[in-house]
Amino acid sequence: MQKVINSFRTSAGFIFLALMVILAGQLADAEYLILESATMGPTGQDYGTLVNETQFVGARFYVDRQLNVTKIGGHITQTGWNFFGAIVALNSSSDLPDGYPFSVGDVVASTVFNPGYPSSDYRTPLSVTLSPGYYGLVFGTEALGSTNGYGILPYWGQTSFAQASYFVFQPGWGWFDIPSNDTRFVIEGNTDYCDALGSYLAEYQYIKGVQVGSINNIPTDNHHYADYTSLVATMVPEISYPVTITRGNPWDDVYDKCGLWVDWNQDEDFYDVGEQIVMSLGVDPCTFAGTITPPAGTVLGNTRMRVRIVWNQTPYPCGNTNVGEVEDYTINVSKLYDGGSGTAGDPYLIRTPEQMNAIGANPGDWDKHFMMVADIYLGSYTGEEFNIIGDYNNPFSGVFDGDNRVLHFFQYSTWDDRPVGLFGAIRGENAQIKNLGLINPDIDATNASPVGTIAGHLLRGQIINCYSQGGSVSAHWMVGGLVGRSWDLDPFNNSGGYITKCYSTTDVSADYMYSYAGGLVGNNSGLITECFAGGNVEGTGFISRNMGGLVGHTHKPLGGTESGDIRNSYATGAVIGDTSIGGMIGSNAYADITNCYSTGAVVGTPPTIGGFLGEHIVSPHIEGTYNGCFWDIQTSGRTESAGGIGKYTVEMQTLLTFESAGWDFVGENVNGTEDIWRLCEDLVNYPQLAWEFMVGDFVCPDGVNFFDYSFFAGHWAKDNCGPTNDYCQGTDLDGDGDVDFDDLKKLAENWLAGF
Repeated sequence: MQKVINSFRTSAGFIFLALMVILAGQLADAEYLILESATMGPTGQDYGTLVNETQFVGARFYVDRQLNVTKIGGHITQTGWNFFGAIVALNSSSDLPDGYPFSVGDVVASTVFNPGYPSSDYRTPLSVTLSPGYYGLVFGTEALGSTNGYGILPYWGQTSFAQASYFVFQPGWGWFDIPSNDTRFVIEGNTDYCDALGSYLAEYQYIKGVQVGSINNIPTDNHHYADYTSLVATMVPEISYPVTITRGNPWDDVYDKCGLWVDWNQDEDFYDVGEQIVMSLGVDPCTFAGTITPPAGTVLGNTRMRVRIVWNQTPYPCGNTNVGEVEDYTINVSKLYDGGSGTAGDPYLIRTPEQMNAIGANPGDWDKHFMMVADIYLGSYTGEEFNIIGDYNNPFSGVFDGDNRVLHFFQYSTWDDRPVGLFGAIRGENAQIKNLGLINPDIDATNASPVGTIAGHLLRGQIINCYSQGGSVSAHWMVGGLVGRSWDLDPFNNSGGYITKCYSTTDVSADYMYSYAGGLVGNNSGLITECFAGGNVEGTGFISRNMGGLVGHTHKPLGGTESGDIRNSYATGAVIGDTSIGGMIGSNAYADITNCYSTGAVVGTPPTIGGFLGEHIVSPHIEGTYNGCFWDIQTSGRTESAGGIGKYTVEMQTLLTFESAGWDFVGENVNGTEDIWRLCEDLVNYPQLAWEFMVGDFVCPDGVNFFDYSFFAGHWAKDNCGPTNDYCQGTDLDGDGDVDFDDLKKLAENWLAGF
């Protein structure tokens, strides 16, 4: 890829003309580079600086990295036979070629060419690899294989770049500098990282291991050089990452040396300030240790990390050594977040797994606002690699908006006893997790508590419109398919959080006798509304207790109003334990349960086992209630329950059973106008929460199709929509009183959804 370039002045006062264009997400490798001394003027000129057998003309330039030259040229014309073009080595920015005209060995490469007439911006092929250093490009004739050339280098209409440096050779005078004359010299080529080799002999010091970030490479033996740029560690500017280099066959701690460099500005060299990482002997005598901290303003994207071990000499990133080894890796530098300032109006944006993981690594941001802007795969994090967000010392108190996006394969395993979940602990009057889904989470926290997929412990705050679908979560106790515990530790107000319009189909297991395990929440003292759970709940310990399809144990504290209450929710998963086992709730202490049902199989040991509720705990001061609650006595295998009313399956699939108990359904207004529940078809379906259905799904079966369009068309242009007619039977989708094009747009946006 050819780059149009500009010039800049080096500290030595000569011109190095280059521009590197790095494609986002690609390694800065083998980019095309152009070096030029002046701008290009009009072609077809026949007046300029003379080039013939009595005058050679050249320009100096500098290479600060390895350059694979492919072409040389400039603005030139010729009327004789041919010219030579030569690249000669110089010692400094003011050096001149040696010899008369050249010394043996100074000519790095040369070619013979005829640019023709009239003048043009001419190029001729020349292939040579230049190491960093000073060079001159020289044109002339009657030397280096050229014969009887005669021509000019035009300069009219051209401008030398600042401090361009020219020189000439004339017989009798030799080499000498001339003032800037606006002639144009050009070198083109591919830039690349400099070569570096160690020993071919495996018995000498070599790199036995490299560990930094997600890179944990253990090479088999000494390759003198190894390209591991396919291995990538992602880093965020201004965050520190420990790095460990293990040496094979060490000699001693005095003479063995380790060098490490990262090309932060992606200019394909390792000589800029801050690009060498200080390495020192590690705690393990066979290792070197250091810390890599990408500086502020680091160029984002992939760049090169080079590691070198040498013996009895200072390590440098380029060149060959008789002993040691060199390896190259890739560092991906990404932003901490994808944008935003962390406020309510300008939340931090989360697009990548690294950005999601960065939240947990920065406790100072746990009171900020976040929003996902893409679905994210977290499966690359295993064990304890993912940084859980919030703990008891510093709970998450901000707002995380998933924006209806999904985290795939969140997995975590630990033996530590602490709150575990995507969010460990949440506490704040305005703390909120919303519009977030987890797909196939896998949490194994054997000794931990409380544990959930979305949150381990919701002390205070809200979880709205969130779900955990598939996967499994297992822990010691207080474990839930969504939240492990919703219960504040404040002795004067231990009411928990608020969970609404959420669900979990994740399987749950607990191994402690006081299991407190639930399909949605393990241990609850908060308010739960319009939620459901479909995962199986199982106790694997000795005498597993307090286990329910939705909640393991719920509790209303003294003085609590809604704390511990559960409304308009259901559970369908099987529950297997010993005592205090229920299809909906394992045990209830004083909370009010309203308009709920369960259908899952219940397996346990009487007497505290029930199709809906396992154990009802009473108090002289407060009494829990069960209003409009049911369970399926056939699918649960239980005819008894400490709360609720048992019904046969045919009754549980009949709308009248629930309407007569005061449930608020779509299409009726007697029991309310909130339209909380919907039952598609009698004797076929159980009730479902209305929010589960797609917008525009007016007609069962589920999904938005032509049946729904026909139903919508039957209400077209109605302008009397409101609560009394259920907003024209739901077709007034935006609730503005009319069925119009705005509603049709919403229907179209969900066309065929659910199929």
